[in-house]
Amino acid sequence: MEVTSPGSSSTGTIRPFGLDCSGFVTWTFVNAGLPAESIESTIGHGTTAQWNLSTSIPASTAMLGDLAFLATPGTRKVNHIGIVVGRNDEGQILVVHCSSGANNVSIATAESVDFLYYRRPAVLIH
Repeated sequence: MEVTSPGSSSTGTIRPFGLDCSGFVTWTFVNAGLPAESIESTIGHGTTAQWNLSTSIPASTAMLGDLAFLATPGTRKVNHIGIVVGRNDEGQILVVHCSSGANNVSIATAESVDFLYYRRPAVLIH
């Protein structure tokens, strides 16, 4: 489809239809059982809402389902988000994320993507 988003660097280009990084996070939580009607108050739409509906945690405690962010909201023109899916044999945090640069969903070390901030979604805090 043609990208028509005002201000996007990809406006006017033809791209495969799909999700951006924050949409992928929302989609993942809904498909894991989070009721779609509660999205606005539980996981949020967009990286800023997802940041605001989560709590900061140290990287050392990051576990499955936690969120990884590239930057704090408002400090960059574009932020990026992924979901922690584990650790590799070297103990590095592995994150699944939707990246147009990597052409779709991929799993990478947080370090290789420059994820610096880890947050626990409110829906995972008991």
